[in-house]
Amino acid sequence: SSFKINQKLKQKGYLHSQVGLSRNIESKKGEVAEYKIELGPRWYLGEIKWTTLHSGIPNSELQPNSILKTGDVLDVDLLEDERKRLSKQCQHSGFATFNEGFIHFELDTSRESGVADLEILIRGQKLEGASDFVDHKRMKIGSIYYDQSSMSKSIEASILKYLVMLDEGRLYDPFKFESTYRRLSSVSSISSVQLAKDYPSEVGGGFGVVDVTVALKSSS
Repeated sequence: SSFKINQKLKQKGYLHSQVGLSRNIESKKGEVAEYKIELGPRWYLGEIKWTTLHSGIPNSELQPNSILKTGDVLDVDLLEDERKRLSKQCQHSGFATFNEGFIHFELDTSRESGVADLEILIRGQKLEGASDFVDHKRMKIGSIYYDQSSMSKSIEASILKYLVMLDEGRLYDPFKFESTYRRLSSVSSISSVQLAKDYPSEVGGGFGVVDVTVALKSSS
């Protein structure tokens, strides 16, 4: 439809595009729509400002690897790629509570025609009962416990050490949890894997501690 075509063009930086249905053409395969499209000028990114709202994550960790640069074409897909990059980088760096929902983009097109200034906002958590944002805390793995009470035959400690990608004292990384789950699930004698996380305490230096219980259930 005209609306969907126009919407896509605006997402690609043609903010003043206009799309209208020109005519419908009959063919053997049915009716074919012909549209008249006026693109207008394409907009580009101007000044890029980074703002953290009690995020607890230093800008110095986020900005150097940004894929957004002044002079780039204004493209919603590019903004979404940056959102994914930021989320993945923060999670790899131990910020377990961080995800794409804490990243916001605000565009200002009022300064100069054809130029959109961008503000990237990284915000903290909004916890129940709190009047302001709360910093995301960098997490480390605390103690790792193994529960094999539901296994008909326990798996040897050396094998578990090989399969489990988590290390006590290392940064929390959700991707290592995913790898651990997949590796344990691939063992034929295991029918169920649960990686339970507990956040009971904090340690110095702004780090939180996540204790993990690896619970396994036998397939027979």
